[in-house]
Amino acid sequence: MKAAAHPAEHDLPLSPAVIGELQQAVRREGAVPTIDRQRDFILRPVPPRPAA
Repeated sequence: MKAAAHPAEHDLPLSPAVIGELQQAVRREGAVPTIDRQRDFILRPVPPRPAA
């Protein structure tokens, strides 16, 4: 995650179909989100930042 380069990483721009898959994956997340690895993206939940 903190490597300077990711040569095998997917290009950042996502096709409309993949964006639809991403939206569906986010909707499927339950009350306790988990890491969800898909072919073109990974959902990695992080805790909310504390209020400043």
